[in-house]
Amino acid sequence: MVVVTPPRTGPETVAHFVRTHRDWIIRTARELAPVTPPALPDRLALPAVGESLRIELDSAAGARAPRWHRRGDKLVLRAASNSPAGALPLLRDWLRERARETGPGLVAALSAETGLVPSRLQFRLQRSRWGSCSSRGTVSLNACMLFLQPRELRYLVLHELCHLKHMHHGPAFWALVARHEPHCRELDRGLNAAWRRVPGWVFAPP
Repeated sequence: MVVVTPPRTGPETVAHFVRTHRDWIIRTARELAPVTPPALPDRLALPAVGESLRIELDSAAGARAPRWHRRGDKLVLRAASNSPAGALPLLRDWLRERARETGPGLVAALSAETGLVPSRLQFRLQRSRWGSCSSRGTVSLNACMLFLQPRELRYLVLHELCHLKHMHHGPAFWALVARHEPHCRELDRGLNAAWRRVPGWVFAPP
C-alpha cells in the first residue's frame, strides 16, 4: 500500500490515518486481489435430495453428445476442455436442472397439505435470497436449495407458499407458517447460516 500525503505531513499523522482506516484498507485489498479461478469439485453433495455424486469431465465426447449424463453415482460433464472455465457453467446449469426436477414434487406435496397453490414455479441461482413470492402468485426458489437439509428445504418451500396468502412478515404470516411448522423461527435462522454450505464455485465469476 502507498500513502500519498501533502508536503510536511508527519509520520504520526500517516500512522493515525492507517490505524483508523485499517478495516477499510484490509477489505479493499481483498476486493482488489486477483481472483483465483475455482477448481471443479471432485464430488458434489446435495443433502436435500440425499445425493452424493462424483464429477467427471469428458472432453472427448462428440459435439452432439448431451451436455451431461448420470452413470450411477457419477455425473459426467461434456466440456470443450478439462478446465474449470468450461466445466463450471455446465455444473451450474445442471444444478438448476436438478432443482427443476426435484422441486415441483415437494411444492405439490406442501400445496396439498396447506391448500396454497402457486400460479407458477421457477428456479434460479441467486446470491442472497433462498426464495421469493410475487403478488401474481409466482414462487421462485433458489437452485442452491439442494444444498439444504431436507427439513430446511421443506421450511423454505412452506415459507414461500405462505406468502401467497400474506405478502408480508407480520403476525398473521408467522401464525400461518407455525400452523404447519412449529419450529419455523429456528429454521428461519438456520437458513441464514446455511449460506456457508453453498460451495464457492456456484457464484464464481465466469
